[in-house]
Amino acid sequence: MSSLAIHQRILVGVPELGVSSTDDLVRALRKQLVDAYGSNHLNTPHEDIHRWVRKNPRPEADEEILGGERSSRDPTQARLVRDDGAWIHFKIRVRPQRPSLALVAYVFEIVLGPAGRSEGGETAWLRVDLNPTDHPNELRSHIHPGNDDIQWPAPIMTPQEILHHMIYELRPRTPGKPRA
Repeated sequence: MSSLAIHQRILVGVPELGVSSTDDLVRALRKQLVDAYGSNHLNTPHEDIHRWVRKNPRPEADEEILGGERSSRDPTQARLVRDDGAWIHFKIRVRPQRPSLALVAYVFEIVLGPAGRSEGGETAWLRVDLNPTDHPNELRSHIHPGNDDIQWPAPIMTPQEILHHMIYELRPRTPGKPRA
């Protein structure tokens, strides 16, 4: 079965966001991050979460939410930092419509920082992309597993689901003991 065939099967439904406006989604994402800070899974304090998770005042199209600073995986640009030093940044594109906000596209990336260094010293990262329907890439929803040239088909998830997995689930099985 080809990647495109798998991709078409998992694109059966685009999940509902459960909010009616971009401002509501910003508030939901901030709350999720503040809760992670409260449970010691995120090192970024409340005031920085509110500063770094915001509506883009100059979106490319529709409406956009920015989380952190998109960088070239530069640790000096880390804004939403987990307890183990990994950091997350994202951009979400939504379209206001009734009764619920429509998900158009997203880019979520986690850079695993010190916890994800390979033996060669390279930083591990993972990016989850949802391209707009008019994007030329035939895999609309996919994961880049540490290489921009490699794509793996992925289900469309809500921003809240991706953020949850990046904060709580995507962690080394045995911290401090990298596997060969």
